[in-house]
Parts: sequence; C-alpha cells; structure tokens
Amino acid sequence: MAASNDGYGVFDGWQVTAPDGVVDGVRPGLRSQAYSDTDDAGATKPDVTGDLVYAPAGNESACAPLPAGYAAGRSC
Repeated sequence: MAASNDGYGVFDGWQVTAPDGVVDGVRPGLRSQAYSDTDDAGATKPDVTGDLVYAPAGNESACAPLPAGYAAGRSC
C-alpha cells in the first residue's frame, strides 16, 4: 500500500537570475535539512545565493571529486 506522505515533497526551489535565459522560472528542489529559513528568534533569513559553476570537462556529472582549488575564489 502506498503511503499518503512520501517524505520527498518539494518545498523549495532554485532560480538562475543571471545571465538571462539560462534557465527560465523557478525549478523544484527538495527542502534542505541543513538550512532553515528562520533564525532562532523566528525572523526570516535572506535567500541563499551563489555562483553557478559548471563541472569540469570530463566530469560533467560531478560524481568524481572536483580537482583541488576548483572552487577557489568563488563565493559559496
């Protein structure tokens, strides 16, 4: 019998804002266990932002470890 709550509900999303036209709209993403959108006082935290960095050639799936220093100097 199927459960009515599968535990993988989509409660979050991500969006590319620049450059224009890379990906349109908000794409679904799973809620992160490591990030809460409110602080201990209940105030809403700002959105998480960062650079979109492509995986290196030959490792497009990014399943292999990234080379040392690959993300050096990039905001995360």
